[in-house]
Amino acid sequence: MSYSILVADHQNLFRECLVELLKYRKPDLKILEAQTGTETLFVLSQFKPTILIINLGLPELNGFHIIKKLNKYHSETKVILLHNYVTREIIQISKKIGATAFVSKKAGLEMLFNTIAQVEVSNEFVCLEWFENKNIKTSLNTSCLEDLVFTIEDLSKNERNVLKLFCQGFSTKEVAELLHIKTKSVDNYKNRIGRKINISPDEYFLDWLRKNHEQLKLVV
Repeated sequence: MSYSILVADHQNLFRECLVELLKYRKPDLKILEAQTGTETLFVLSQFKPTILIINLGLPELNGFHIIKKLNKYHSETKVILLHNYVTREIIQISKKIGATAFVSKKAGLEMLFNTIAQVEVSNEFVCLEWFENKNIKTSLNTSCLEDLVFTIEDLSKNERNVLKLFCQGFSTKEVAELLHIKTKSVDNYKNRIGRKINISPDEYFLDWLRKNHEQLKLVV
């Protein structure tokens, strides 16, 4: 496996800037790109990069799902998870699920490059912000977040798309219009999602959505 880095991020400006900086700072390395979870898996299978830098909120399959698949195939690729903000719970579950490092985008590119340098020489989990930022928030239920990571995995691509739109605040009618399907079809998706993620029979889908909104933003 030749030394290479894959940058997987759907935010074009950030990805393009990072790729160009990596090429400038590490001219001898092969730098790869991907914009979706599906594309990331394809590039991983074809090139087996040394390091994967991945946005936790990647479309289709997010960062947690990609790590699970890498673990399944005993991949040697080291994974640096990126997200727009940082909490203790996200750091803890990133480490538990098998990431090599975690960096919030707000920490800046220098923090990311320092993290890459640490990951290159160590197999220990790296989160430089843990030591440098004493104000990391605690705002999520770690066990709930971990449960969602594994249960969302059972959803189909269409079910995940429906759930993501609801998480963004769209109504049943709006979701139907955006996906060009009937409202009855959206209701059917909601029922299937509810069965797969074990929403209790006496709990309404939208009530469950509101209760778990913060965690869902990370894993859908």
